[in-house]
Amino acid sequence: MAGTSAQETMYVGDNYFADIVGSRRAGLMPVLYDPISLFPDADCTTIKALAEIPILLQSAA
Repeated sequence: MAGTSAQETMYVGDNYFADIVGSRRAGLMPVLYDPISLFPDADCTTIKALAEIPILLQSAA
């Protein structure tokens, strides 16, 4: 619906196993929203505040 390919699409989720693993398998760029560090060893981009998303979008462009 967004008109972008999987590689151009960022998926933000708050559960490593459901959101990050799933989005990675779908070929999307995973971002973990983890404000209280539930997943400190996550092997993906992690943000503590949703306000960080625009910065990620700029760096991905």
